[in-house]
Amino acid sequence: MSNYYKEQDNLVMLILDRVDTLRSWLPSWTPERQSLDITLTHSQLSPEQLERLLSFDDGSFGHDVFGIHKRRWWQGDGDDWIPRCK
Repeated sequence: MSNYYKEQDNLVMLILDRVDTLRSWLPSWTPERQSLDITLTHSQLSPEQLERLLSFDDGSFGHDVFGIHKRRWWQGDGDDWIPRCK
């Protein structure tokens, strides 16, 4: 595995850990860790963009993480939503 992918994987794990710390006040329908892992891994965000996502306050962080999961914006389904970290 290249350093790029190792770094990306480490950042995704940090994002998932942060989501887990927020779960106590998130709605019960919040996606499971594994589902978010798959989504974030396929989101085509660079390590720099993932670092930017981690630096956000909880509101912007949630907007991006759950928006990326819900909209799967990288698949080009015609939706013009773009994550703030992009």
